[in-house]
Amino acid sequence: MAIGQKLQEQRQRNGLSQQQVAQKLNVTRQTVSSWEKDRTIPDPNSLKKLSKIYHETNILDTQKDNKNKQSDEGLIILTLALVTFVIMPFGLLATPIIIKRNKDTNRYYHLIYFVAISSFLVNLLILIAIIADRFNWGIVSYH
Repeated sequence: MAIGQKLQEQRQRNGLSQQQVAQKLNVTRQTVSSWEKDRTIPDPNSLKKLSKIYHETNILDTQKDNKNKQSDEGLIILTLALVTFVIMPFGLLATPIIIKRNKDTNRYYHLIYFVAISSFLVNLLILIAIIADRFNWGIVSYH
């Protein structure tokens, strides 16, 4: 279960509104809403306070599980970005997908961007070289 669903379920189980939870945590109601919709993840201090408010200890465990999944996804995306260097047309097609899937919560966030953009540029250069070779561009012959 996602942490947002768990937070919403616990809040409703305790009969609290988003506004009441927000007041207890000194945050806005929109912040609580974004946590429950999995747009953002509460910081560790807020998670501890939420655990006390909801009388629940499993919230912290869920947050740790989500963090592990995200770091694993970052490693997979980085591996995919490195593979795109080798396979020419795949690099041109996969780079936009890699950049879209990359999140700032990934461990290798900046490295993934660097590798993906580098791969795209290298693959673009290879494509231009293939096209130039096919049409004999850049070849000067004297008779």
